[in-house]
Amino acid sequence: MATVEIKKDEYVQKGSAEAELTQMKIYMKEFAKDRYTEVAEAQLKAEEKKLKDLEKELASYQKDETDLEKSINADEQTIQELEGNLVVLNNELTALSAEVISQNSQLISLTDDAARDQKEKYIKELDKREKKLRNDVKSAENKIGKSKDDIRDANSEIPKKQQLQKE
Repeated sequence: MATVEIKKDEYVQKGSAEAELTQMKIYMKEFAKDRYTEVAEAQLKAEEKKLKDLEKELASYQKDETDLEKSINADEQTIQELEGNLVVLNNELTALSAEVISQNSQLISLTDDAARDQKEKYIKELDKREKKLRNDVKSAENKIGKSKDDIRDANSEIPKKQQLQKE
């Protein structure tokens, strides 16, 4: 209960100073309503900020998931391209190996030094090409392995991102 002093030792109460009592009730109701409104608005702003932060976090998780899916698709395409290149490289390597064997056989039967030197140079060039092809095959196989690892990692991350979105 509250009391309001109008003048010294004169208070607002029922039965006397009814007009002041009515005004006082109106003032107290308005004051309480204003206080309640301020508190409610502050709580609303706090909750809206929380919601906005959660929406940003969700959007971030969704973007991460989309990026992972794009990465998976890119790695799968890379694997397909490299596997196609591997077939070509292996066919070239097989043909080149056969050519080296054939040229070595011909080298053994040569007796002319000039022809022998020229054949050895040619075989050396074939060996260099064969070594390069082997390196290219190894590089393609390594890239395929890395892409498969990346796909496996991304596939394991996607469920984690989806779980975070649910929370």
